[in-house]
Amino acid sequence: MSSLQIKSGETAQLDHVNGDLHVGRNAKIKPRDGKRVTVNKAAVFEGNASVEGDFECDSLTVNGKGTLRVNGNLKIHNKLDVMDSLFAMARITALEIDVGGKVTAGSVVCSRLRAGGVVEVEDTLEAETVDVGRRVTASGQVALKSLQVGGKTEIGGGTITELAKMSGTFSSSSKLNFSELQVYGKASLPTGCKGQRIRSFGRLCVDGSITCEEIMVEGAADIRGDCHTAKMEVDGRLDVSGSLMASNMLESFGQTEIVGQLQGKSLRVGGKFKAREVVLTETADLMGDVKTEDGLRAKSLIIRTGTRCEGIIVGERVEVGKSSLVVANWATKWAHQSISIRLVGKMTQVNDVYGTKVTLGKASKARRIFAQDVELENGSIAEQVTYTGELKRSDHVFIRLPPEKAIKLPDPPLKG
Repeated sequence: MSSLQIKSGETAQLDHVNGDLHVGRNAKIKPRDGKRVTVNKAAVFEGNASVEGDFECDSLTVNGKGTLRVNGNLKIHNKLDVMDSLFAMARITALEIDVGGKVTAGSVVCSRLRAGGVVEVEDTLEAETVDVGRRVTASGQVALKSLQVGGKTEIGGGTITELAKMSGTFSSSSKLNFSELQVYGKASLPTGCKGQRIRSFGRLCVDGSITCEEIMVEGAADIRGDCHTAKMEVDGRLDVSGSLMASNMLESFGQTEIVGQLQGKSLRVGGKFKAREVVLTETADLMGDVKTEDGLRAKSLIIRTGTRCEGIIVGERVEVGKSSLVVANWATKWAHQSISIRLVGKMTQVNDVYGTKVTLGKASKARRIFAQDVELENGSIAEQVTYTGELKRSDHVFIRLPPEKAIKLPDPPLKG
């Protein structure tokens, strides 16, 4: 077994090298059969060089500045280590790929890909881990375990089974299945994506419906379709063009607008909230400005001091204007404290309330109350009170119409 030396600037025709291959700068290699060159051991390039056809070796190293161009497929059985840039017209296959600058290829298949600059893949990108300093563009499908990019990422869809972390922007042009997506800029997803967790520290845009177990946004989220999730937390703005199904919890701190229905277990609002209809199996904890067209239903509702609710309210236990302390029970975010401060001293206002037990706190106003048991505290106001069980009222309470004790309450318009 011997080594073969190609001097700088030379053009060599090769087929099979039984040993190592050393190639000088600006050299050119042509396959003798017009198709492929194979090297039994290592191939070492000193800098700029080109291969006219397929190239296969055990390991490949480019030590100097410049670009290695392979006008065909590049197959490396072990490690590919390039100081500057690499171009392959077709597929790159290797165990590990380390490139200091830019990688351009038709497709890439490897265990680990690391590049200090840019990765541009025209077709598929398959790897366990991808770590790129500046930008990744993969127009075709990806099949990755983990992805980390320091800047912009554009992919054509596919699968990411573990963590995808981008410090800049991220977009997928077709359906993506993922485990955890972290984006510190803008994330753009098409309709039909499915994942376990999204953490967006900027803006999340979904061009259609999405299914994701947990969504956390600090900034803004725009979902132009239905959203299926277990838990969603938005500290900023949330817009949903369809309906939102949150099997566990929706926490909205800022401004939320849902064109359709919110279904779920629990809801916490700190700020502005609007939906056509809200149907919950457990609790609603509301602080700010809440509006529903067809109403809000939950087992237990807390409408905190200074909150304004438009739309009917239906629940077993409803407390209106009883508490303004929310920060101690929720996450300690400055936004929540600001909302709490702004609502101090404001009257709590609700429309019609249907419940088993309804309490109207001081400085609170309701349009009509229909409940089994009703408690009215000092300074509360109601236009009409209808009850079947017990009415407790303080001395300084105003009810426009005389309270009515009924045998049966009317059914609420919102069935749930």
